[in-house]
Amino acid sequence: MIPLTIKATVNSRATASVHLERPGDAVIVDRQGPRWLVLCCPCGCGAEVPVNLDRRAGPAWRIYESPKGTSVYPFLAGIPVISGLNCRMFNCQK
Repeated sequence: MIPLTIKATVNSRATASVHLERPGDAVIVDRQGPRWLVLCCPCGCGAEVPVNLDRRAGPAWRIYESPKGTSVYPFLAGIPVISGLNCRMFNCQK
């Protein structure tokens, strides 16, 4: 299991990369509401995985933050971990 660690909230997808260093690092892209969760691939390959949080753009996941940790529903379930993820789930090419 890999901890999901929100490293920053930014207003542009272009500025998210600088905050992603380790598997499970994540950045929220917020422009008048959460648009994306960008995470560093859980396998450790360094790929960036964008997760849609904006329902207006189509099917979207939801992010929950609490004193116990951060989780993303429905797919990245777990507080405060991402359970059982691997590159195949994200179509990682690395």
